[in-house]
Amino acid sequence: MLIIKKGKKIIAKKICDCKGLMSAVGLRFKKDFGDFDAYLIHMLFDSTLDSFFVYQDFAAIWLDKDYNVLKAELCKPWKFFSAVNGQSLVLELPASKKGLVKKGDKLDFKIDV
Repeated sequence: MLIIKKGKKIIAKKICDCKGLMSAVGLRFKKDFGDFDAYLIHMLFDSTLDSFFVYQDFAAIWLDKDYNVLKAELCKPWKFFSAVNGQSLVLELPASKKGLVKKGDKLDFKIDV
């Protein structure tokens, strides 16, 4: 199981890792986060994020390949969000967790067995 931390604080411990075609889905068509604490979207360097068919506000955290936070934004449904220079991943979290992470933070990704 993958755990995402900021220092000693756990940000998410049940993550849906969205690669390939799943990266285009993420939170789409879901009423809530379901069994997951977060969705981890693998992004191309120039990909935009959108919230079409997402039915709730959520926090989007743009990360580089070293898990440094490039941008943190509260996202509303039915919007486009521009690509961020150096992006590699976007972490989608419940809106209530937006304040836990800010630009310049470094997140730790750990495998917990």
